Amino acid sequence: MLQILLFFFSNTFIESRSKTDAQIRFGESSMRNSFGLKLLHKFFNLPFLALQRDSLLKQLETNLQEMSLTNEELDLYLETDDASYDKYKMTFFFFFLNSLHCFFLLADF
Repeated sequence: MLQILLFFFSNTFIESRSKTDAQIRFGESSMRNSFGLKLLHKFFNLPFLALQRDSLLKQLETNLQEMSLTNEELDLYLETDDASYDKYKMTFFFFFLNSLHCFFLLADF
């Protein structure tokens, strides 16, 4: 039986923890009958989970920035003439009158 000491260091930041997380685990393992292999497998999964967490936090940050930009774009759009239904109705009405006028001009021939 071999006793192992596992150490994992990660540069991750969680508000409730310090800026760097360090984990030390102690367990027993045997190369003869593979005892403790599950412990090693789960422990070596920690760096990948930390990387995934960092990636997801960056995606959330990007998402927040995009939401902010989209809100600003919506505010700017609402200030333009394109967002005014009254102006749209007037444009549509004049287009309709112009089309009707052209129709009657062609009907005279």
